[in-house]
Amino acid sequence: MGKVLLTGGSGFIAAHIIDILLEHGFDTVVTVRSEEKGQRILDAHPDTPKEKLSYVIVKDVAAEGAFDEAVKSDPPFDYVLHTASPFHHNVQDPVKDFLDPAIKGTTGILKAIKAYAPTVKRVTITSSFASIINVKKHAKVYSEADWNPVTWEEAMDPPQTYRASKTFAEKAAWDFVEKEKPNFDIATINPPLVFGPVVHYLNTLEAINTSNQRISNLIQGKYKDALPPTATFLWVDVRDVALAHVRTIEVPEAGGQRFFVTGGSYSNKDVADVIRESFPELEGKLPPKDAPSDIPADVYGYDNKKSIEVLGIQYRTLKQSVTDTAKSLLSPTANLLRNSRLFALPQALTPPPPPATSRTVFESETATLPHPIRASIVTPSSSLARGDWGLKRPLPAKTTSERSSRPVVRINELDTFEHITDFESAADHTVTLEKFQELHMPMSLPSKVNYATSIIPRHQSPFESHVDNTQTSEGREVPGAKQFRHSGPWLAGQTEARFQAYLKKVRKNKPELLQKLREYFVAKREAEQRKQAQDNGADLEALEPVEVTDEEFQDYLKTLRNSPSSLGPVVWELLDLASPPAVPSYRIGTTHYVSPGTKLSSAEYAASGPPKTHPSAGLSYSRSHALIYNHPKHGPQAYQRPVEARILRPKGRFKGKSSKAIAGVAGIAVEDLNAMTFTDQGSPAGVAYFDASITGGAKYWVTPIRASVDSEGRIGLASYRASATAKAPYNIDSQKKPGMYSISDVARGDQRVVPRLDGQRGPQADTEEVARNLMKSLSS
Repeated sequence: MGKVLLTGGSGFIAAHIIDILLEHGFDTVVTVRSEEKGQRILDAHPDTPKEKLSYVIVKDVAAEGAFDEAVKSDPPFDYVLHTASPFHHNVQDPVKDFLDPAIKGTTGILKAIKAYAPTVKRVTITSSFASIINVKKHAKVYSEADWNPVTWEEAMDPPQTYRASKTFAEKAAWDFVEKEKPNFDIATINPPLVFGPVVHYLNTLEAINTSNQRISNLIQGKYKDALPPTATFLWVDVRDVALAHVRTIEVPEAGGQRFFVTGGSYSNKDVADVIRESFPELEGKLPPKDAPSDIPADVYGYDNKKSIEVLGIQYRTLKQSVTDTAKSLLSPTANLLRNSRLFALPQALTPPPPPATSRTVFESETATLPHPIRASIVTPSSSLARGDWGLKRPLPAKTTSERSSRPVVRINELDTFEHITDFESAADHTVTLEKFQELHMPMSLPSKVNYATSIIPRHQSPFESHVDNTQTSEGREVPGAKQFRHSGPWLAGQTEARFQAYLKKVRKNKPELLQKLREYFVAKREAEQRKQAQDNGADLEALEPVEVTDEEFQDYLKTLRNSPSSLGPVVWELLDLASPPAVPSYRIGTTHYVSPGTKLSSAEYAASGPPKTHPSAGLSYSRSHALIYNHPKHGPQAYQRPVEARILRPKGRFKGKSSKAIAGVAGIAVEDLNAMTFTDQGSPAGVAYFDASITGGAKYWVTPIRASVDSEGRIGLASYRASATAKAPYNIDSQKKPGMYSISDVARGDQRVVPRLDGQRGPQADTEEVARNLMKSLSS
């Protein structure tokens, strides 16, 4: 394909040109200002041999003879792409900062090519829309035929300096070709504001190119209150500009031409609207939706036909360009991880939507989601021991190990657009898990526990093979098998809106459902045929396959439509729906769609819906409830070791209803099953009423009997008050509550003689006073 010299190789546009040149098969040599920048480019292309990509150092493009050595090569160069030119707003000296580097850099490389690189056939120069636009009097339509009429005196005004540098540099190039008649021709690329993804191995957010700076400011909230003026109302994507450069050396007709490359008109409001649509989480950092657009009604037009017809450029849309740019600016670290050859960090999946209902929804804050939404990054144990999570820097000790005895954190987001890792303490979750595991209890399938009887529901583990199934489990086909999750929704828990949305989804799959129903009908006919053959004693192996005609299938459909009791089980089977609650007694005699027997692993799930998590919730993986505690002194015990429970709320009326007492056991709020709604004699202190006199709060000992997870993901723990037999081996004494009457200190003393009123020694006290003191002691 040929050999290309690319100047300004560490620039924004040049970084994309390098990739296209290599992709198109060109041998590429780039000029950079330092060894460090050149090495970064090579490191970013580790699989590219040095014959295909290398660099030379040109420290100052405006210096005399700066490119003399750079243009010398063996094999020699065929083309030169000259992109090196400064652009920033921090102008100290217009001539030194802009005009000299642009003009001398352009003429200097043309002189060097003519003198030392006679094999070069074409030179493409990166110019700008700045050399086309007339800010004093805009043209109705801008094209390659237009020139900026700026003068040298006007160039001393800092706002005009950049436009002047581009204009003078391009004119100097065309004048050089016309006067010197070199062995090469030239082409120029004139882009307006250039958006596009940042190449992070070359650019930092602090030194981002000027055009992309407005997108960076938007996502950082710097334009939250108001949008700045757009100024230039034309834009182009950097990848289209880079391709245009390469196409100028591939298309012979491009020689001697200017190319005005632009993707169209835009305003800052358009950019903000694209970011708002693509990144709704940034809404709080963007200007108001109703912010006005500053595009004038008579804004100048553009003519980019030449770039489309000659170079074949197909321009990207503003939405695509701004979205890709914002992605590259939002999270450099995450972008590095995604592009890493060692591992990938995919985007988080969308979490499941909350239930759309007007009713109060109770959900466990620590319940696991139906499916993971984030990938995990595994860090070596040696790094974890130093607090290094493998991202950026260790988590701060002041908010982790030095602040808590349990420095366990929950990572909310690995790398936010502020370039931080968002985390919070997860000690509450881990402490609850540890406390629960100390109970040595297995998880059971939910079942009602009645406080009025001593019969405890039989333990049924959620890990038994005949109940631990989903819609994809192979064990579901075993007769009598149950499952805890269906592929279809629980219709009884849907709102009208969600039900209608589900109906639309079902209607879209009507052909597939009819095919399944036909297979279901064929299977039913085959079962009937086999049963009849068995009754008649016929040979089952000789039975012919059942053939169902379209007319028979349509008759079957009509039969189902006319019989809700027959249609109901078929619908539940085809759509794999979770069984609904039992039919109310007043509807039993009416016509209704009958559902088949529940396939859910627990009857409680049929009444309140399938669980949001696995029925074990990851709390315990033990299947057996037959655990016996072996006391070191008294041997095996009939009861588990009692657990101390803290009374959170005494029994009484709550929200207008009588309620049982609520206690906290192992970090879980449970009802006291023994607390009756009427007067409870002999109950622990603090259960019947709040007693502020108990030091440290009211507590009592309980024996946990059962644990399960309900449909909403809440942990249900049932426990009875620990009996004297259960507490005896451990010398446990319950808190004593005060009785109905108090006994005086005199009665509690060692003296067993009743004091006499008439036999006191010493001075005789008044009889009435003695009697008053005695009565006071007895009543205290």
